[in-house]
Amino acid sequence: MQDRDITIWGKTVNEYITVCPVCGEGAMRVRIAIHNIPNIGNIVIESRKCTKCGYTHTYTTPMEVREGTRITFRVEKEDDLSVKVIRSPFATLKIPELGLEIKPGPLATMFITNIEGIIERARDIGRTYLTLATDEEEYNSSRLFLEKVEEVKRNTKFTIVIEDPLGLSDILVQNDEQKKRIKKEVVK
Repeated sequence: MQDRDITIWGKTVNEYITVCPVCGEGAMRVRIAIHNIPNIGNIVIESRKCTKCGYTHTYTTPMEVREGTRITFRVEKEDDLSVKVIRSPFATLKIPELGLEIKPGPLATMFITNIEGIIERARDIGRTYLTLATDEEEYNSSRLFLEKVEEVKRNTKFTIVIEDPLGLSDILVQNDEQKKRIKKEVVK
C-alpha cells in the first residue's frame, strides 16, 4: 500500500486484514497512521476494527522524546474543568486531594481529554472498586473515595499533577488567569 494523506496532519503508512482475537474471523482491518499532533509531535495510531463482530481497539504511541516534565495545575473554577489534558502512556497522573495516582502500565495508551474527563475516570475507578469489594473495609473505602470525587467536582478546588519522564504530556490552559495557576518543570 502506498502512503496516502488521510488528514491535514497525517497519513496512512500500512493497512491490512488479519484474524480478529474476539470472533476468530479473518475480518479485522488494521490501519497504521502517523499523525502530527500540536504540542506533542508525531504519533503512531494503530486502529483495529473487525467487520464481523464489531470489536475495535486503538493504540496510540508517541514517536518523540523530550526532557522529563512535572506539570501542576490548580483547578479553582468550574470553567477549569474544560482545560485539555494530554497524558502520554509513560506518565503518572495524580490528584492529591483524592489520593489518586494513575500510573502507566504495559497496556497504557496516550489519551487526550479535559479535566472533567479525568474526574469521570476517577469516578469510574471508584465505582469499579465498589462493585469488586470483597469485604466491608474495601466497600467503605471505595464509597469514601466516591464521596471525595463528588466533593472535588462540586467544589472545583483540587490539583492535577502529571509526571512524565519523556516529557510528552501537557495541560493546555485557555487564558491568562489559568496560566498563573500552572507550573511546568523539567525533571531529570
